[in-house]
Amino acid sequence: MSTFLIADDHPLFREALQAALNPFFDDMKIIESDSLSTTLKAIKNHPEIDLILLDLNMPGSDNYYGLTS
Repeated sequence: MSTFLIADDHPLFREALQAALNPFFDDMKIIESDSLSTTLKAIKNHPEIDLILLDLNMPGSDNYYGLTS
């Protein structure tokens, strides 16, 4: 099973990304977050995450500086 974290503060973008992934993965798990703090918690709580789709401009993130957290 592939596990993806979709980190974006816009629910419609998260929904669209999930819809874009659906045709390519029969067995996948989607974890969602809407801020840098919830993204970091999700990463800590789900070490099985295979791929993170990260919005660099969401609450708590300062563009690329959020990646250093």
